[in-house]
Amino acid sequence: MANRFYRFLKTPFPRPYLNRTRRWENASTSRSFFKVQKQIEVETKTLDEALTSSGCARHDYLKIDIEGAELEVLGAAPETVKELLAFKTEVSFVRQCLDQPLAHDVAKFFDDHKFELMAVVDSSHWRREGYVIDPYMSPENIRYSRGQLIHADFIFFRSLESLGEDVDAKIRLGLIALATGYFDHAQMAFESPDVAQHISSEFNFTPGDIVNAASRRYGRKAPMNALWRQLRGLVPLLRYLRNY
Repeated sequence: MANRFYRFLKTPFPRPYLNRTRRWENASTSRSFFKVQKQIEVETKTLDEALTSSGCARHDYLKIDIEGAELEVLGAAPETVKELLAFKTEVSFVRQCLDQPLAHDVAKFFDDHKFELMAVVDSSHWRREGYVIDPYMSPENIRYSRGQLIHADFIFFRSLESLGEDVDAKIRLGLIALATGYFDHAQMAFESPDVAQHISSEFNFTPGDIVNAASRRYGRKAPMNALWRQLRGLVPLLRYLRNY
């Protein structure tokens, strides 16, 4: 265990940060994102300690969003990293905190631990002046600008090759792939000869039976979800029409 200091910034959604770097603050007019409201000292545990004390027997999938402490946390949790099959984390493309790892550092860490990058999702772009970004116009002096890529989420899956003859782990990874929509990856996991034989003998299904049924059900909802996202995008467009 160790004690750490966290700083809460004056933002629309206050969140704890480690020491912030001045680089972006000096280049941005959005100074409220860098004004410290308070600082607190907290007792911390390693991820290995926290998960062990949770009583959960197994950890296959983990998602973290810890504002620049990714490699510090993961590097102190070798048992958790060794056990994980899938991982989602926010990564930064601009160093906002002192000694913060960037996206390529996080990607290398997972590559070294036999994970594959599956997706980059939920990217966020910031302007250096104002808060309104492409495709909208704002009332600032520079009324329209694309924003710089600041952060996004990376999704990693354990490589199938690294699992060797572990049938149970391959099945669990395949199920995670099904649950997250990566059906071709699930098919690859289930089509491993040892896994396919186990599925056939235990459940009397082929890998195709499982994947195709789940894919059809998931696929029917995908267009409606995409349409909903498009409709939600009309709300900010209508809100910012007054700036045109």
